[in-house]
Amino acid sequence: MSLSVKVHRDRPHDTYLGYTIDYSPASPSPCMTLSMPNYIPAMLSRLCPSGCGSAASPATYTPPVPYPDPSIPTTLTTPATPAEKTWIQQVVGSLLFYARALDLSVLTAVCQLSSHQSTPTQHDLSSAHRLLNYVSSHRNPHKTIHPSSMALWCCTDASYLSRPKSGSVAGCSVGLGDPPPYLLNPPPESRRQSAKTKQTLVRASRLLQSNPSFTLPTSVTHNAPLHAHCQRIPVVVASVAEAEYASAFGGGQVLVELTLTLTNLGHPQQSPPLLFVDNECAIGLATSSVRPKKSKSIDMRLDWLKERASQQFFRFVFLPGLINPADFFTKILPIYRHIAALPFLHGTPYPTSSSTHPFPITPHPPDRASRRNAVHDRDQPALAAP
Repeated sequence: MSLSVKVHRDRPHDTYLGYTIDYSPASPSPCMTLSMPNYIPAMLSRLCPSGCGSAASPATYTPPVPYPDPSIPTTLTTPATPAEKTWIQQVVGSLLFYARALDLSVLTAVCQLSSHQSTPTQHDLSSAHRLLNYVSSHRNPHKTIHPSSMALWCCTDASYLSRPKSGSVAGCSVGLGDPPPYLLNPPPESRRQSAKTKQTLVRASRLLQSNPSFTLPTSVTHNAPLHAHCQRIPVVVASVAEAEYASAFGGGQVLVELTLTLTNLGHPQQSPPLLFVDNECAIGLATSSVRPKKSKSIDMRLDWLKERASQQFFRFVFLPGLINPADFFTKILPIYRHIAALPFLHGTPYPTSSSTHPFPITPHPPDRASRRNAVHDRDQPALAAP
């Protein structure tokens, strides 16, 4: 062809769609690394020309309070000014693409802030400062992809009534390759079986840490999630089971689309993809082992999931919430759990030498003061001026 038509041969590029691609197929441990080294510095120079502080997590963790005291005054409910509102919207718009494309560690915080951007308050302004402080101190994260099988699997989770106007959040994490061993064989302590065993976050992690029989190989490699989303459920759900079922519906739709994509690329699934759900009632509704009574608001999702389950398009697997990776995408977690989640989000090896449990099972902080700070999030970084 080159004799009759002028052919231009491009040399291999290391950039594509904003990604910087580092691929070394001839190395002893071949992998592909995706990064955006210039995105955050350019954004910060535009939104924070005076500089930013640092933060260990993108959002401040607030322990759940069943009955908040309305008599406690707060100064953070003051509405933001029009200029501050515009600045918050610019922060959300700039980071949403970045979070979905590369740094999943800020996706939950960005989506939570976006749900308040129409009527922001001073608290939301402080949250935007905290978010920029975090990305300023973590300017160049990477997503690592290793050679693996082409098996799809998905974890879903929901956060009930955690958004304004009775909104709930659906989270989803889709992986490509063999699922981590702790998903297929969860430790028995990770399942809360009664109200008496419902411990605080730190105590639950301590219980999980006390199971020495559950260990991982010395070298644990995995891929960064193929897809993840954190989004508000478009209807007001009436129960936790309905929220979990809506989240499973969203995860099932993603699995269907990705299964068809892989089939068109020449990688059909050899077995139905695994769909991990941490609510047994939602699994029972999908597999027809639970008979619904008051489910008019979820009839459409019920019929769709039941039809796919009957066709064996995917297999439902119960996964305790304490070790569900999708839990990261539905709520703000303490700093030490956020740090423990980073290897899973970025596709880097688990630090198995310091902990026998990978994300999201994390070791409890070593001393009492660290445990107290981990729960109440005493990290108070300097705020960046808008």
